[in-house]
Amino acid sequence: MIKKHAPRPPDPFEVGWCNWWFSVPSVWKFFHVAGNYSKGVLVLGDQEKPRLELSWVWVTRRGLDSESYVRKFLLKLVNAGKNRPQSPEVRICSLPGFEVVASIHHDGKIFSVGYCQVSHRMLQWVYHEGSKTEVKQMTACLLLWRDQPLETQSRWKFFELDFSIPAGFRLHSATLNLGDMDLVFYDPSVWGTRHRLFLRFAYPASLALSRQPMEKWLKQLLERRKGAYRLKRKIVSCEFSINSALWPGLMQKAKLHFILRTVLRPFAFRIPDYSEVSLHHWNEGDRLIWMQIAAPVQRIESTRESILRSLI
Repeated sequence: MIKKHAPRPPDPFEVGWCNWWFSVPSVWKFFHVAGNYSKGVLVLGDQEKPRLELSWVWVTRRGLDSESYVRKFLLKLVNAGKNRPQSPEVRICSLPGFEVVASIHHDGKIFSVGYCQVSHRMLQWVYHEGSKTEVKQMTACLLLWRDQPLETQSRWKFFELDFSIPAGFRLHSATLNLGDMDLVFYDPSVWGTRHRLFLRFAYPASLALSRQPMEKWLKQLLERRKGAYRLKRKIVSCEFSINSALWPGLMQKAKLHFILRTVLRPFAFRIPDYSEVSLHHWNEGDRLIWMQIAAPVQRIESTRESILRSLI
């Protein structure tokens, strides 16, 4: 009699999103994204249905009893379901990336809540169980989950993209489109939003460029997010040399409108005077990378180079 062996589970892969770093099965993909750094949602799943639902919230309360706080959120999460357990068994777990983690197994799902003391963010996730082998793999993946502090650059990884965002920038909004992702970052201060960073990754670039040239793509994108900045000169063709690789692209600089600079002078610390818009063609990844940075000139250059360097 031939003994049948269970199929080997796919190797895990890493996902970096909104300063979170996850390790999950490689067959999963993005189903839904919403929210920002303070409060957001990320749903991953296989070809059939969602398998992992993640949501997080920034806890502004300090000096709390983290264990009782996590228990409260977990029971609230479980009771929100259709089949409410009468007396759920709460298990306190230990994971390196969290101060305390509590979980409940119910109705083929694992409900978990973890609190990260470094960032004061609470992560809630619901895992729809699969095979026993996958459950073991998922348990091993949880050991690698962590929250990346704002004081250091955050690593992002999705859609075969792997890049870093400079320290201080927080995700403000994200839009998942067909073939591309649109990200908006703010660098807030005590008095309000200061520097802004807009990123968009279009894939495949070969198909996009077959429809219209890069100059028309740049003008089309500028119509959406020109804002209060007045464009300077014409669009300039440029090549950036990053790690011995040439990036063909287009660039156009802008300056805050004269009237706004005069009227809003008392609030100059909130609105940068300069903005730079660039469109890059990444040949290796077959992507168009649209980048708009509103910040002082020195930070514009350092932010642009930091993102492009991390992509290679």
